[in-house]
Formats: sequence, C-alpha cells, structure tokens
Amino acid sequence: MSNYHPSARFQVDAPALTFIAPEDGATIGLFSLTWPSADKQALKYYSLRATRDAPRRHCQPFAMALKSLWDYVFIRTSIFLLHLVAPLSIFYSLARWLVYPLFHVPRMLEIWLALEAVFYLVVYLPLSLHLQRATTYPTAVCRSDRRKLFRRCHDNIPDPERYLTKWFRNAPAAEIKRENVKDFFRWAFLNTGDPDWEYDEELEEYAGEMEKMLGRKFEPGRGNAKCLRLTLDKVEMLHRSLTWYLCVFIVDTLASGYLHYHSFDFHHTSFLTVFPLRPLTLFGTHSSPAQSLTYWHRLHTSKTRLPVLFIHGIGVGLYQYIDFLAELNANDGDDSSDGQVGIIALEIMPVSSRITGEAMSQEKMGDEVHCILKAHGWKKFVLVSHSSAGSQPVPMNTCSGTSAPRI
Repeated sequence: MSNYHPSARFQVDAPALTFIAPEDGATIGLFSLTWPSADKQALKYYSLRATRDAPRRHCQPFAMALKSLWDYVFIRTSIFLLHLVAPLSIFYSLARWLVYPLFHVPRMLEIWLALEAVFYLVVYLPLSLHLQRATTYPTAVCRSDRRKLFRRCHDNIPDPERYLTKWFRNAPAAEIKRENVKDFFRWAFLNTGDPDWEYDEELEEYAGEMEKMLGRKFEPGRGNAKCLRLTLDKVEMLHRSLTWYLCVFIVDTLASGYLHYHSFDFHHTSFLTVFPLRPLTLFGTHSSPAQSLTYWHRLHTSKTRLPVLFIHGIGVGLYQYIDFLAELNANDGDDSSDGQVGIIALEIMPVSSRITGEAMSQEKMGDEVHCILKAHGWKKFVLVSHSSAGSQPVPMNTCSGTSAPRI
C-alpha cells in the first residue's frame, strides 16, 4: 500500500488531468492516470483498490464537445436558430393579434409561440435590468493588506506586457496611459470606479511598481483604452428561449433517471429556487442538510477504498458525467465482498444553464459542503473536480479548517 495516499487531492480538467500527490506516479485515492497510446486527446480513469497490483477497470473518458468542423457548424447553427425563437415568437404573436395572418400555424405551436413571447417580455427583460444592480463588495481591507495583495498578484505575472494588454481588451500599449492604469488598480484593489484624492498616493505607488515590471514609463494622462472591471461593467446577457430550457429540463430528467438506475439518491432543497422546475424536489424523500446545495449520494460500503466527492464543471449539470460516475461504482470483480465506493456528486446550479440564485461565496460554499460531509459521516474522501469546479475545493480548506484534513 505504499502508493496509496488517502490525503491526496486531484482535479480532472479535460483534456488534461492535474493532481497533487506526495510523489510522482502515485495512486491517488481510487485513481491512476494513463495516456492511451492511440488517442492522446482522451483521458482514461481507472478504479483501483488500495493495493499496488490490483486489477483495473476502465472508465469512459469525458467526451469532447467538438470533434470536427461539422460539429462546430452544427452547434453554431443551433445556437443561431435558438436565438431567433424569441423575436419570431413576438413578431408572430403581435401579427396574430393586430392583423389577420396570411397563414395559420397549429394551435399548440401558436400557444407555445405566445408563451415564448411572454417569457421574453415578462421574465428576461426584467431580469436583465435586475442583474445590472450594483455589486455588494466585501469589507474593505487596510492599506497594508492591499499592498500585500498587490505584491502577491504581481509576483505571479510571468508576462507583464501581455497581462496589461489583456486586461485592457487588447488595446495598443500607446493608449494605456497612467490614468488608465490607475483606473484599473482603483477597481482591482479599492473596489470602486470613483476617483478619490485620498487614495491617489497609493495608486501612484502601484502604477510605479507596474512600470518597474514593464521596464518603461507610462505616458501621462488618459488614453482611449478601457480596462475590464468585472463588477462595474455592464452585464452582457443573451436571451435563452423556453425551447432551450425545455431541452435542459429533458436532459435533467434523463440524468435523474440514469442516476436513480445506478442507485444514487437525490437530496433536494426548495422547489422554487431553480428554473426549469425539478419535479424531484417535490417527490424526493431526501432533503439536503445544506441550505442551497443539492446533490446525489450513493452509500459507501467499501472497506479498502475511500468515498468520492465530485464537483462538476460548467455545462448542464451531471448529465455528461453519468458514465464516469457509474464506472466509479463498478466492482473490480475479484472481491465483491469489499462493497461499493460511495459518491457525493454536488450540483452547482449557477453553472448548469439554469435560472437560479447567485453563486455562493467561498465561505458559504465551504460551510455547505462541510455540512453535507458531516451529515454522511465522511471522515476521509477523494476530491474530484472538473473544469471551473477546480476553484471550489479551496473554500473547504480555508473556511473552518475542519475539511482540509479529510481530503
């Protein structure tokens, strides 16, 4: 068992798998990594027992969404057509109401087009205005802490010119002048876009440090460059039609059926917190111990393997991971008495193509995950995350210090 490290943490991020382990080539909890010689673009995951020579069972790799030019054309065409649903629905509904139409569509389609028009006017437009409201910032830190944060950030900039150019939307260097740079630092470290002479000395200090990194001076004044200020800039939104959300509902229903088939239990929260609505939240028998997080759980009975906490990435939820999760539960076949690997698969609704509440803060995310782990009595586990979910494990290590020793 020299290669078994129950405290190791790793992150699945197609098409590359990064992991943290005490030594190279070590088995990480339940998994080892191999690159198939025939296909360098795919990852294979293997379930291992806690022995060096245990037999392996192949798990399906995450499928890549784009495999050819035609796939790209198909996806872009589908997106274009879905974006046409709302304007065409509004146009037809107005024409049907104001003038006698030259042609009639089936009654059910006519009702659906009316619903699409109402959804755009009554839901999307008010929501788009609501999301432009001012951001709530965390409590401001003192100048010494801001200076420490500034230095930590700048110690991790490998290419200062590229760093500055990208934050200024690929603007020419000649247009990024001293006042532009101070605008950027004013947002980044002071959480505001309003000039205040009280902080001018501090901003000059940051601009001077940036000049040292670049090896050149900024021109005085203000150029035409505009920096990204994510909490101050307008939220750019695209309408998604009811037809799109119907597709999401169907995919979610299929995923729920598959997960139930593989002996997962759904732990729900409130019914009205997510759109499209999820019938499982009404008829499910298991409530989530967390306030906001929903998840799927399979009982852990294995004596030699650790349970798995899985956090999905951006997409439509857990649908694309069903085969992966099912394979994690597959017995190796030589020792069925060992039991099954327990899994908790979290659902992060703000990155799952739903209308729902805002993303949780790091502290709240960590507290809710800890609450779920405590409810199931997990003392040690393997943490797996895909894509953007790689940032989610951090709060569990920092919120209260209680989850970090378990990973």
